[in-house]
Amino acid sequence: SLVIVMDENFREIVRHRRLYGDTKQQRMEWLPYLRQLSLRPRALKYSGIYDMMPAAMKQFLEGCSNTETGKVLKVLAELTDRTGFDSALSTVSQALCYGASDAESLKNLYRRLYTDVPELPPMPLGPEIPAVRQMPTNLIAYDVFLRKGGGTNA
Repeated sequence: SLVIVMDENFREIVRHRRLYGDTKQQRMEWLPYLRQLSLRPRALKYSGIYDMMPAAMKQFLEGCSNTETGKVLKVLAELTDRTGFDSALSTVSQALCYGASDAESLKNLYRRLYTDVPELPPMPLGPEIPAVRQMPTNLIAYDVFLRKGGGTNA
């Protein structure tokens, strides 16, 4: 059974599943709102939905540029559609831990968290392959080298 929310002209806005039971229940269907806001991302902060968003999601969206906000909302809608809002929210929380603030990072992090990719053991090397130590990175040395050649690191 569904609850259909309509505007004053009796046009359908959104459908929600009816909640049953004696206790007071709340349920938020995020998907239609995320989809709509991804089309008009500048309206996000003026909508009532923004105030209802979890703190982690607000924090992530505040770190995004105006152009990136729409892309992030679209990705969040896709992730919510695939595995639910809770998994999209945990992906956002992980992205905050890594300092990511773009849609591509969210997609990649989601794949890493929710795709069944087997953990492969290190590949054994034969005796004919020499042991090579890891090369340390020193970007300052490269900058000095580029300046001598007339290049810059813009």
